[in-house]
Amino acid sequence: MLARSKHYSLRCSIILVLFFVQISFAQTNGQMKQLGKKMTFFYQHPKKSNFEYVQRNIVAMLKNKKDKRLLALLVWVDKVSQTHGWKINENFYPEAMKKLRNPQSELGQFVSDDRIINPTKLDVWWSSFFATGESRYVKKIFNQAQKLEITKETLGAKTTKTNQDVHNFLTSAAATWSFKSNCRQHQKIREFARKWQQQANLTQDAKKLLKICIDGVASKK
Repeated sequence: MLARSKHYSLRCSIILVLFFVQISFAQTNGQMKQLGKKMTFFYQHPKKSNFEYVQRNIVAMLKNKKDKRLLALLVWVDKVSQTHGWKINENFYPEAMKKLRNPQSELGQFVSDDRIINPTKLDVWWSSFFATGESRYVKKIFNQAQKLEITKETLGAKTTKTNQDVHNFLTSAAATWSFKSNCRQHQKIREFARKWQQQANLTQDAKKLLKICIDGVASKK
């Protein structure tokens, strides 16, 4: 069995990442909060002026190029640029953007390879949705979220728990939390959920999660 301290350390580190989407896009700082709002709901009313505003402010606010929030922000800028054909500012982390757009680089492979799944990849998918409004990114997160009960049961049933077991459970937990949270904030995600409800062969866990997504806002009122 994993040592308790090691298990706790891994659990805490993943839980911190679980809140990464909200930290990245909704800082309490007034300027960052305004920036986050422009990014999170950009797909609803895309404007080039807002795209340029976001780039300028990211560069101004994030001085540390190793900031853990940077990857999700790079992906957002890249997806907006590709979707609308708008050029990225020359001073917007040119080296990092070059690596991101290079499918042979470690960064490019991480972003593009859907076989690599962890909480950071969830951030990449959310950033992509916020930039484009495309359902495919939310569906990838939903696919991880609906595995929560299975991963929880697997983890609980094993006497000897591996790091991978814990990783799978906490990634699914992060996906579930972020999916429910963004369902409440985005009507478009609830529209996706209604459409997905019509699909055949949904598991009971998937049906339950979709119902929570669709009914969640009404239940809060």
